[in-house]
Amino acid sequence: MRHASPLVVLALLAGCGGGEDAGNNSAGAADAPAVTLMNEEAAEADNAALAPLPEPEANLAAPDASLPGIDAPPLAPRAQPTATPTPEAGRAGAARIVRAYYDRIASGDYAAARAMWDDNGEASGLTPADYAKRFDRFADFKADVGPAGRIDAGAGQRYVEVPVTVTARMKESGEVVERRGIVTLHRTGDIEGTTPAQQRWRIASAEILPRAAAPLPESPPVPATGEAPEADAPVVTARYACEGGVRLIARFDNAKNQVTLRRGYRALGTLQQQPSGSGIWYKGDGGLELRGKGDASTITIPGTAPLSCDAR
Repeated sequence: MRHASPLVVLALLAGCGGGEDAGNNSAGAADAPAVTLMNEEAAEADNAALAPLPEPEANLAAPDASLPGIDAPPLAPRAQPTATPTPEAGRAGAARIVRAYYDRIASGDYAAARAMWDDNGEASGLTPADYAKRFDRFADFKADVGPAGRIDAGAGQRYVEVPVTVTARMKESGEVVERRGIVTLHRTGDIEGTTPAQQRWRIASAEILPRAAAPLPESPPVPATGEAPEADAPVVTARYACEGGVRLIARFDNAKNQVTLRRGYRALGTLQQQPSGSGIWYKGDGGLELRGKGDASTITIPGTAPLSCDAR
């Protein structure tokens, strides 16, 4: 005898609600998913727990035949799933975070805006005072946030890019400036041992540049890290996802054979290309270094251990 899945029973009970609320449920379908998304570990655990248990067939012809739960003790209770389905923070949530971030900047709440970056704001590359100075020079500030792109998942981490167009007026000169670019958000996947804070979207990097003469592509070209940028692409931007959730932006200047490395709003330095028999090698002052081959790179920032990174 097969047991009805608890998920099926819940679905039948939900369908019996009827009434006006049930009729209005479809109207909110665009705002909330019809089902709760689950991570792979939770899905596998629940599926295993819901598999039917083998049961011997009763020999009703036997003189002492009995039916479990009727004239015999009930079957032992089934093991319950240990994993709890957890919602995945999606693209819409990432775009809302970016809008809230720029709303805080526009209202002058710079401390709260900086706190939305990874590492309790340290990923911005600026101290709280320097961060406030960066945005306090604007009299008016407005951001147009576009839809988030595809969520990039790997090694328990999630990344998503959100396009932004910023329009601001300078306090001193009254000049109106426009910037366009990409804000990248990061979060930890819904895996065992992570905290709710780690599972929330945080800003990992922001590449906001002066408006180009032509529209910027949705994804700036990323050079193959095992080769130098092509001669017909004098300036190429690459984004690196590194261990520990660190995000770095590299701007390769092929004409000058150098690369400028940045984390958040802070420039880490300019590195000069070095002779390399295989892959690429750039070296800067104080031990700043970038080595790459294929999609993998090792970036060394002075004062920290070398970071294993992937070009995105």
